[in-house]
Amino acid sequence: MKKSKFNRSIKCIALPIVLIVYFLSGYIFVSKLYDNRKQKRSTTPLQFIDNLWIGKNLKALKNSTFKNLSFKNETEFKNESSRSPNLEEPNNMNKTEFEHKRKRKLFLEMADINKTVKNIFFVESRCSTEKMLKGYADNKGLVLTARQSCAVESTAVTNPDRTVFVFHSCPLEDDFLHHSPQYVVRLFSYPNVHVVRLNNSLVFDGSPVQRLFEDRLLENSSFPVEHSSDIIRLVLLWRFGGTYCDLDVVTIRSLEGLRSNWAGAEDEESVATGVMNFDHQGAAHDMLQRMLEHINQHYDRNGWTSNGPWLMTTFVIRECNISQVREAESHCLLDFTVYKSYILYPIHYSQVHQLFVPHLGSQTARNVKTSSYSVHMWNKISHDMPVFVGSTQGYALLADQFCPNVYRSCGTLF
Repeated sequence: MKKSKFNRSIKCIALPIVLIVYFLSGYIFVSKLYDNRKQKRSTTPLQFIDNLWIGKNLKALKNSTFKNLSFKNETEFKNESSRSPNLEEPNNMNKTEFEHKRKRKLFLEMADINKTVKNIFFVESRCSTEKMLKGYADNKGLVLTARQSCAVESTAVTNPDRTVFVFHSCPLEDDFLHHSPQYVVRLFSYPNVHVVRLNNSLVFDGSPVQRLFEDRLLENSSFPVEHSSDIIRLVLLWRFGGTYCDLDVVTIRSLEGLRSNWAGAEDEESVATGVMNFDHQGAAHDMLQRMLEHINQHYDRNGWTSNGPWLMTTFVIRECNISQVREAESHCLLDFTVYKSYILYPIHYSQVHQLFVPHLGSQTARNVKTSSYSVHMWNKISHDMPVFVGSTQGYALLADQFCPNVYRSCGTLF
């Protein structure tokens, strides 16, 4: 009896002590969590662009999409990054050794390009008008960023049986590799990558938009770089056939799985032109010719997408004889396919932050690799969002896998 009373006394004393220790530990944990949150609030806020032209109208990106996002500084990323186990340092082959090792031409002329659906085109158009060329500081090298180079490498890696042509509008020396960053040099370890000096006269001569070029309408455009790219890509596909890819796309699967003559829906209202394919003949090619003829007759110098997504969307709806974009994949009467958004544009522009926030990276990368062929990075919005090499950001994980030479040669920032 006495022993039982003693045990109860011990329990009465011990219980308050346990509760005090429990609440003290909880207080310390909450305090640290609060301090961490305060520290996170002080990190550099995510930069973004308020407005983006999508389809026919200017739609606003809401601040709420981005207001809670922030990036840690580079040191913090280095300390906690989960560097891939196979992420080795790039081969330190110098440019002279590289040039001796390669046994092929880097430059090709337009006359060297065959008419085939297996062509792949990229267009770098920052010097494509006289006005833009005058403002260009001649560095003699290939003017591609690491992310643009990733677009080229990922496409070359996933499509080794196709020839990749990079049309380059700015002046290039014959020895441009000596004036280019290492990640550009590494691009040419792939035998299917070639550079074509962009000559507008040759591109437009004999095309449905020849008059537009001769009348110098692009020189007076409100968006000369964008409009030049929009029109040149259509002319190249009309002239040669093949696939066009934007320089802010990461290709993650061979295009062999897609048919000839296709584009991708950006959403239920718009057909995008960032990745598309046309044969050099047939009904879809005829539609492409009519699109170019429309531009030649009704060129809009002030419309951001008037020669791109808006034009493509308008013609697809009309020529497929449908009432809305989502009907195009299954009901188009033309030999042309509009793939659903998850095939070519799995990340909508309004959700692009998913590719840059570390804790979302692994899941985002897994999701897009499940069924997508490419991922559009929406450079118009994301060009100021940093990507740290070795981090768990979705963009970093995709680059590590699909453009390893570029990614591992660009330093600490990608």
